[in-house]
Amino acid sequence: IVASSPDHLHKRLQTLIGVVAKAAPAGDYSFRTPDRRVMLTVGAKAPRIGFLFPGQGSQRLNMARVLVERFDWARQLVEKADGWLEEVGAQPVSTFMFRETDPDLSGDQQKEWMRALTQTEVAQPAICLASLLWLRFMEHLGVKPTAVAGHSLGELTAFHAAGALDEKTVLQLAGLRGKLMAEVPVEGSMASLVCGLDEARDLIERIDGYVVIANINSPTQTVVSGDSAAVAATVELATKNGIPARDLPVSAAFHSAHFNQTVAALRDAPVLRGTAAPENARLYSTMTGGVLEGDVDLADHFGGQVVQSVNFHAVAQLANVECDVLLEVGPGAVLSGLSNETAGIDGTSCLPVESKAGRDRNLNTALGHLFTHGAELNLE
Repeated sequence: IVASSPDHLHKRLQTLIGVVAKAAPAGDYSFRTPDRRVMLTVGAKAPRIGFLFPGQGSQRLNMARVLVERFDWARQLVEKADGWLEEVGAQPVSTFMFRETDPDLSGDQQKEWMRALTQTEVAQPAICLASLLWLRFMEHLGVKPTAVAGHSLGELTAFHAAGALDEKTVLQLAGLRGKLMAEVPVEGSMASLVCGLDEARDLIERIDGYVVIANINSPTQTVVSGDSAAVAATVELATKNGIPARDLPVSAAFHSAHFNQTVAALRDAPVLRGTAAPENARLYSTMTGGVLEGDVDLADHFGGQVVQSVNFHAVAQLANVECDVLLEVGPGAVLSGLSNETAGIDGTSCLPVESKAGRDRNLNTALGHLFTHGAELNLE
């Protein structure tokens, strides 16, 4: 039971007592309220657990701060991360991530801090650091994934979770990636369309100018990217055809040919020399929409990743078949929403660990969900 007050606890205990009273006396049994605040299982077996790592846009002020305030290992990782970033000429990110929490602070101050954190060169390593902190916490709890994936930027952390990259490489690559992507001189934009891939393709084929599919996120969400005028025309055409569409608050046309120069720079980066292979878990790639096996050429993969479209929908479909529980390991709840939409009511549930910074409800609900699925947790 997850409760925020004694009154809530009492009411949920009554709910659970009623469920137990009606349950069959023997055999496997499972009950969960829709909000997963009350969960009960009998006869659960160890689940196949999948981790999903969020990409750019999921940044939050004070993300993962609850871990840094509580654990020495978390503070030490943050200190190391700042030093690793400086080694490759990137900015330390801890001062952008962790800000005052006084509720009397003005909204303007909060917006200014958020704008600073949202800069591409800051957001990318900051999100990876937050995800690494939550991943470490899961390791301390003894939660081991059988499969991992990340949305675009999140794929860096997924490689680490699969045993293919170490933490230092992930953060230095994120810092370098963010710095290079922030320097793109071509003006561009992105838009989200509430429609499937086929409808989105039909729209952009009718547009003069450069616009491409950037993200295939779910059965009803596709993101387009390209020249600002062409993207604006796509939004206008979508709206005329009854398809809700909105511009995204981004600084450039990510996952488009606007980043061709970035590809070359990344492929020459020393941090991406050689190959790596997943060792600890199945590694799904949102670039290929499938499983990566064997040695992966790091320069080719992470170089090409910045211009190729992201097929999260295909990965979510795979995870729904091959996993019993999914966790969004990092800030926000974007991937949980997309994954749950893909899976449907009876599919594999994905839960966030920190949709809003500083709240433990998500984490406690996720841990309860794991426990009632039969996962062994090292709660000590």
